[in-house]
Amino acid sequence: MKWNWGTKIALFYITFVIFTLVMVVMAFQEDYELVTEDYYEQEIKYQGKIDSKQRTKALENKLSVNIDANELNILFPQKEVSLSANILCFRPSDESKDLRIEFKEFTNRVSIPLNKFSKGKYLFKIDWIANNKSFYSEEIVIIP
Repeated sequence: MKWNWGTKIALFYITFVIFTLVMVVMAFQEDYELVTEDYYEQEIKYQGKIDSKQRTKALENKLSVNIDANELNILFPQKEVSLSANILCFRPSDESKDLRIEFKEFTNRVSIPLNKFSKGKYLFKIDWIANNKSFYSEEIVIIP
């Protein structure tokens, strides 16, 4: 069978349309998890987060996160003041394993049992208040 140029162009267009439709169907079947549900609200409040990061950088001592035995310890730079903190343990690979912990009225150390976490990578987003000033730090922790 001999194909003329009109048949070849029609076959090309039909193939292109089928390919495009397959890609659209595949795109709609993909599951996208948002980092946070209230993304736009948090974006508006981001200038406060930037200010908190700048105050954290200006501190003499830095926040430290380490793992000892069966505990994850967070040592805050301020020692003689009463602190309050909000810690989001963000698991990039699985939203269901995220953990939010709030501490009120403590000194400079927080301990969290390791059995609250799954093994893997976490991003700790730590907001804390000392002397009526807010501070913010992000730390990557690998839970063994």
